[in-house]
Amino acid sequence: MGEVNVHSETRLLAHETRYRGNGDPYPATVTVHNHGPVTMRPVPNGRELYMQTPSFRQWTGNIRDSSLHYEWQVRAQLRLALDTGEKDCRPGALLWLFPTPPIRSGKADPSQATAANFNKTNEPFWADEKTHAES
Repeated sequence: MGEVNVHSETRLLAHETRYRGNGDPYPATVTVHNHGPVTMRPVPNGRELYMQTPSFRQWTGNIRDSSLHYEWQVRAQLRLALDTGEKDCRPGALLWLFPTPPIRSGKADPSQATAANFNKTNEPFWADEKTHAES
């Protein structure tokens, strides 16, 4: 019938917070790390990604110390390539991307979904950890 694959992209955000003498925090410094999964495991409804998250660090109360915590961001897309059987000067596959936006939204142009956008959630054709948390 066709070939199905899951395309996923991940990144790790490191939030380091330094503190003033009175204990009030300065704005956190955020560093982006593009770590891939350590391993993957197929499951009946998709696949599980196993990630390695560094240890967090709590503030000790000393103004020379800082706190450090991490946040994973995930973007995933299901791609279904259907063989149309057309061979004359045209590609023989039709590509469907999921999750699709509602038809009424007017955003159903899969050519605009080429790269994952980590700066927004609820983007057409990309599942994210906030909008699709139950998935």
